[in-house]
Amino acid sequence: MFQTRWPMQIGGGLFLVCVGIGVIGAGLLGGVSGLRVFFGSAVVGFAAILISRKAARTRAGAPTRTQILAVCIAVIFEAIVFVSLSNSGLFGIWTEHMRWAVVLAVVNVHFIIMRWSHGPLMMALAISGLIWLGIASGLNVSLPLLICGDGVLKIAFGLIMAAPLLRAAPADTSLES
Repeated sequence: MFQTRWPMQIGGGLFLVCVGIGVIGAGLLGGVSGLRVFFGSAVVGFAAILISRKAARTRAGAPTRTQILAVCIAVIFEAIVFVSLSNSGLFGIWTEHMRWAVVLAVVNVHFIIMRWSHGPLMMALAISGLIWLGIASGLNVSLPLLICGDGVLKIAFGLIMAAPLLRAAPADTSLES
């Protein structure tokens, strides 16, 4: 069976495409409607991971325990930071632009941890996202442009990560003698 070092890359890529679309929707719509689009896209992204698991395994094998641990650490890190920020009251006093910038920064930092579960493309996405955040903040771009730029990066990296799904699955030779 064909094996890669990063079996979770395919499902993660599909998730990124869905979330990237939701981020763009949130940036364009704003407010509660934008958040609904974002959270809806995340649900679709989780479904895409589940639906693609068998196809991903035939192309990349099963993730290692270390890779599963890395994704768990990344998600727990992100949750702890967001809960801490929420409990600190900072989200309440920051401008919407600052809240989004901090959220996008935390998400990009958690992608650095996911490099060990989903491969080096996650590190490249994290660095690209942080660079975009720095440029956009330095140029004082509008909030919708800041958010949509992040969404475009997620879609682009997600498509690259999910690309192995476009290749034919390897033939099962286990029945051959």
